[in-house]
Amino acid sequence: MIRKGKLKSGVAAVGWMLVLLLCVVAWSQEPRGAAAPYDTLPAELQGLEIKDTFIPSQGFQEAGRIDALDGHVVVIHRASGEAYFGREGDPVFENDTLETLVDSRCRLRFQNGDVVSMAEETRFGVDVYQDRRQEGKSESLLSMIKGKAMFYALRLFRHKKRRFNVKTPTAVVGVRGTKFGVAVHWLVEPNAQALGVRLADRSGKLGLQLAQMNPQAKSVTDCHSEDGVLDVAGKTVGPGQMYRGRDGEVIPTPPEVLQGFRQATEIRKQGEAQGAAGEGDEEGEDEGALLGGATGDAENLLDLADAMSDIATQQGGEQAMSGGNIAEGKTAGWISGIMAILVDDLAGGDAWGIYEHGPNLLGSGPDQHVAYKTTHDEDPNHSLVLQEQDAEGTKASVTEFSDGTGIPVSGRTFTYFRGGSYTDASGQEYLAWGWWEDLGGGPDQGLVAEDGGNPYYAATAKIWHIEGLRTHPDYIAYLHQQGARYSYSGESKGVFVENGVGAVELTGSFSCQVDYASRSVEDIHIHSANAGYSVDLSGSGSLDSDGEFDIDNLSGKLDTPSTTPQDTIPWATGGGGVICGAKADGIAGAWNAHDGGNLWAAGQFYGKR
Repeated sequence: MIRKGKLKSGVAAVGWMLVLLLCVVAWSQEPRGAAAPYDTLPAELQGLEIKDTFIPSQGFQEAGRIDALDGHVVVIHRASGEAYFGREGDPVFENDTLETLVDSRCRLRFQNGDVVSMAEETRFGVDVYQDRRQEGKSESLLSMIKGKAMFYALRLFRHKKRRFNVKTPTAVVGVRGTKFGVAVHWLVEPNAQALGVRLADRSGKLGLQLAQMNPQAKSVTDCHSEDGVLDVAGKTVGPGQMYRGRDGEVIPTPPEVLQGFRQATEIRKQGEAQGAAGEGDEEGEDEGALLGGATGDAENLLDLADAMSDIATQQGGEQAMSGGNIAEGKTAGWISGIMAILVDDLAGGDAWGIYEHGPNLLGSGPDQHVAYKTTHDEDPNHSLVLQEQDAEGTKASVTEFSDGTGIPVSGRTFTYFRGGSYTDASGQEYLAWGWWEDLGGGPDQGLVAEDGGNPYYAATAKIWHIEGLRTHPDYIAYLHQQGARYSYSGESKGVFVENGVGAVELTGSFSCQVDYASRSVEDIHIHSANAGYSVDLSGSGSLDSDGEFDIDNLSGKLDTPSTTPQDTIPWATGGGGVICGAKADGIAGAWNAHDGGNLWAAGQFYGKR
């Protein structure tokens, strides 16, 4: 009898679960009354089928939710081309675009605590969203094509590495602040197709992309900071300041700008007090409101320390293949960088004299083919700038060097040597590598800078160079959705320095596997050797949605002719890379290793499918 009673209870419970499940399914398939009349849609959305039912995103992680909505917002899954009218409480996914209609406002709350309040007629994209709490990393790369939005960016103590950037058609806003506004104004309106989201293939294999802006269209980006610091177009915008896009000047924020943003973006849930959930005037804003009341959790306390910003604007070069079909590939502009190991004596160096600059993986220079900058451990106060002397990329000299303070540079000329390149099936070159070498001879050969009696030489008198046509995030998203997995193989080059002995160049092999479905870079193997010196490294990494990756657990050994082989490298290793080519044809990056004593090595790797 007891068993029979338990069985009946179990059947009843399953029955109620089925009823609830069927109700949820029926609710998600029924029109929700969120749709707007067709004639109220902007021209760029009128050719898109927009449903009045929630549509889940396949293959992309949830980034946040629609926290509050006044009016109408259209949500578009860019990878599949599906669109629907959003409603309060709906999840928002990575690779989504949202557009508010006339007389509409929308507030988003991300899983990491960030809040964005959109004004009417604003187009906003969640290009990259990664919240890897177990690794202490957070990355948000957002975009705005038009409109206004207020941002409330929280830096939580749990995130050791934080990247937060907002990209517009004319600027990239690097965020080291917690409260700021961005506005995109079109001075010459683009046509509907230029602003529109269009389907590349209506047969069912849908690829979604933002169309190229037509050449006549012109926009400006204004942004202001109310708390914290912004980096815009190489300029710093502090609290109470505004970057004025029409002339690139930083000015005190006019009161009417602050008032206009608050009026345009303020939105409240029913019964919610003004200033709650991360908005409203300063009197109504407090830490509890910004954090949704979770102030009792130490992990959720505001961290007002500066966030690291390392995304640079990629001017031009964005290209879709075959009329916009994402399956045919897409690129996002060139990215380039340099790497060197600096020593205090070109022949040998002292035990304390080695100072490693870079490798700052493919770090973008201020102007492609003009200047290249690398930093030590992403610290802008320890940096080196290599400036080309001509437009053809044949000669260059170090124009800036800082080891915490500025140090006079030598002015020595470095000549460029092209090592090789990869091209795709269409003949497009997408990856090239080489080095800059001081051929002047003499005791100062390779001298970069000198601080009194303390010289800095480039080991082997070379500065290594690499550049690639990076794969567009839309194509990375496409590979993620398709569950692609590719093998890459190629070469590894670099330099090995043994304190007090000397430096030798290295050459060898590189290979790895990239699983786009799980966004992981696996089975990384780097082997480089020469004259009895060798480096053997292996590891894996995490792939970001923009095609960049960090090598999280690189390990291995450093061997020399005069020392017993090292089983492990106990002190420091690092590396990272980026996917290149319209169809993820290649991969490139940099690595470094130090045994904690007299052995240093660093270099670059590149490979293709």
